[in-house]
Amino acid sequence: MARKTGEARQAEIIAVTRDLIFNEGFSNFTVRTVASRIGISEAAIYRHFKSKEDLLLGLLDSLFVPWREALEGLLQENVAARLKLRRLVEIHLHHLVIRQLNPILFFSEAIRPENCHLFEKLSSSLGFLQNTVTAIVRQGVEAREFKPETEIASSTACIVGLIQTTVIKWTLQRKTDGLVEHASSLMDFFVELIELKGSRK
Repeated sequence: MARKTGEARQAEIIAVTRDLIFNEGFSNFTVRTVASRIGISEAAIYRHFKSKEDLLLGLLDSLFVPWREALEGLLQENVAARLKLRRLVEIHLHHLVIRQLNPILFFSEAIRPENCHLFEKLSSSLGFLQNTVTAIVRQGVEAREFKPETEIASSTACIVGLIQTTVIKWTLQRKTDGLVEHASSLMDFFVELIELKGSRK
């Protein structure tokens, strides 16, 4: 049997860690458990990740790096702000669901003092989501697609809140059926509240 390359082994470690946390939570997550399920030693894992937190950071990067790239691309698209907001929901949930990586599960672990870098990573990603929403709402106001009196900060908070509510629903129900549709309908409802009448062409 051919020996796996360093990159392939690293990807396998991340995948097993993701599945373990998603299906069993953090209570069963240890480097020893991950190593056992792969069939390698703990030392082999530490050759790729210097600590348990470093492994979790690698796992989050597997989600957030392509997620950030997708949102950056969305901002550059020449489409209406309302369509960008709907697309943002789809992108966000797609990246979470397809990777079975729910960031809400990580916050209880991230508040531990020894996981300060994990907390920073999650906070940075939340900030990036907020900044992306803010930029889209501002675009809508400046393009006279949204009402000129639209409160950008308040609108951002509402939109991020409805996205997080959908993720919490996923966390509790563990079902993805209708998840994107639910979030999209919430987004459409909110956009109707701030949309300038007659702005659609």
